[in-house]
Amino acid sequence: MIGDYGRQHATTAATVLEGVVRSYDNGTNFANNYTDRTTRLGYVPVPFSTTERTVDVDADPRYRMNQGGVSAIADLSLPGNSLTSVTAWRYWHWYPHNDGDSTSLDAGRDFHQSNEQRQFSQELRIASEGERRIDYVAGVYYLWQEIKANAVNAYGTRAADRFLAPTVDRVVGAAALNNYSYVSDSSPITNSYAAFTQGIWHITPMLDLTGGLRYTYEDKRGYFNRTASGADLSTLTTAQQAAAQAIRAPYGIANSYTARGRVSGQAMLTYKVTPDASPAQDTAVQKWKLHLPIAYDNASPAPPSPDVGHHIENDRLNLAVAEVAFENARSAAEFFARSAFIRCLVSRAAISMRSVPILSLASTRSSAMVCRPRLAFAGAGPS
Repeated sequence: MIGDYGRQHATTAATVLEGVVRSYDNGTNFANNYTDRTTRLGYVPVPFSTTERTVDVDADPRYRMNQGGVSAIADLSLPGNSLTSVTAWRYWHWYPHNDGDSTSLDAGRDFHQSNEQRQFSQELRIASEGERRIDYVAGVYYLWQEIKANAVNAYGTRAADRFLAPTVDRVVGAAALNNYSYVSDSSPITNSYAAFTQGIWHITPMLDLTGGLRYTYEDKRGYFNRTASGADLSTLTTAQQAAAQAIRAPYGIANSYTARGRVSGQAMLTYKVTPDASPAQDTAVQKWKLHLPIAYDNASPAPPSPDVGHHIENDRLNLAVAEVAFENARSAAEFFARSAFIRCLVSRAAISMRSVPILSLASTRSSAMVCRPRLAFAGAGPS
């Protein structure tokens, strides 16, 4: 069983201004750019810098994050098979608050989206064990997930001057955006069910045929609801009201909807000419350690010697040594004679084999295998 918990709080979270894009590639001025707006508002921003990290904000930028989870894996050995159960639960809570305009102007008071995410999953599978012509795995899987989100955009008394173009009617713009805010709440819930199976037919030592099938039924339900508040537009003319509503639309207006679920399924058949062999996972291997020496440099041989050549052929410039330990010499001999090991050598064209003794512990036999760059490894027999 594995569990974890994390907590992170910060009392500062602001955007550092490193530069401003004022024009297009052809030199044409980028209308209403950052400099244009700050100049129009009489605001002097902090100096642009990539190192000083100085900010000037009037909001209370901060964030808080909590997360944790627990998982449990249980294995049961059966004759020729293994039964595995994987159970997991996890949550992630995120509560940020940001200055929406990254200045000390009262324009974007608080822009943020909080999330509370929880999920539970359960997998149960059975898999074949040992040497056999056909390997297989089959199982079922379930996932439940809920995400509660809360988004807030709160604009200040100078929002219209900061976010709207100077061509917008000032009366309409102020009524539409100044002190305007909206709050969105959503909560999608997912229930996902799946059944899967996969088989591998070892046709020859270097040729496998893999077939698999997975069926998934997924149900998604949830809601989205947004409320908005701001200045009363009834004092405006009909035309001004329409213009103000048009301004508010891109910034968020009240709306809602409810989502339902759907069913999905998939099937997959794969054919692999080159199998993936992993001798390190063999039960006979008690230790598998890969040593990666620094690549030899012919331009700067070491040790340097004026009278002795140290030139190394290209195929030996990069070598890796795999240290392998077995319980005894018999286990090592049986391992190197198995079809999985031979299949790996053949599929990687590892035709060069040599033994390099590394160490001998109390009840282990250890061998080393030299690896060339383009080979999985070139193996060795027991020491």
